[in-house]
Amino acid sequence: MNYEEEPKYEIFIGKLKMILKRDHGLKSTHL
Repeated sequence: MNYEEEPKYEIFIGKLKMILKRDHGLKSTHL
């Protein structure tokens, strides 16, 4: 993995975690 690709990989994981937290928050709020 190139050094330039690492930040993109971390940002991608960060976005996935934010989406998962958002979905979980919406589901728990609707319940």
